[in-house]
Amino acid sequence: MRLVRTVSVVLLGALSFIAFYYSLFWGWASGTGTHDNLALKRASNIALAVSFVSFWGAIAVWFFMRSLMRRKAAAELGSQAAR
Repeated sequence: MRLVRTVSVVLLGALSFIAFYYSLFWGWASGTGTHDNLALKRASNIALAVSFVSFWGAIAVWFFMRSLMRRKAAAELGSQAAR
């Protein structure tokens, strides 16, 4: 359970970092030149959205798995106390 939480948080965090980097790069590249490049601006916005969702998804996975492990531990402790 802990391994699943760690791997998923690391993967989502890495995706968030990479997508944020690309959103900054494409955002900068869309404004260079004589006119705005709408395709790069759209790609920058999509990458920023992916970064946002994956960042908060990593936090949600971490909290969900943590609460799940705590509930499981509390249930095991309660069943041991009943014996």
